[in-house]
Amino acid sequence: MASHTAPPTGVVQLPAALRNLAEMGLLLERIERGGTTPDAEQYRSLIEHILAELERHPRDAALDELLQCFPATGVLYENLRYATSGLCLRSLDESVASEQQTRSLLQTLAKAGPGAV
Repeated sequence: MASHTAPPTGVVQLPAALRNLAEMGLLLERIERGGTTPDAEQYRSLIEHILAELERHPRDAALDELLQCFPATGVLYENLRYATSGLCLRSLDESVASEQQTRSLLQTLAKAGPGAV
């Protein structure tokens, strides 16, 4: 299995199963940044293909990395999972736990005083 971390060159290696999704994500980024202008049908088709690919792949570290590399595809993923996760890449339980940990840390730091950090 390929490494999911970016080497110093900034190149991300993804499993072969995500290559099609990565290629479509790159195309979507180019469109979103104004690099190319497809007609409405081409754009709709691209979005449908990306959504179908996102449905096929389980959530794992490789998919997370791909979604970070291609923010427009990440937005599609969020929209696809809106019913269970809202507008975030993490599940609601993970998001709530993260918020609780952050609040706890901030309270601890506030009690420790300004010179404690």
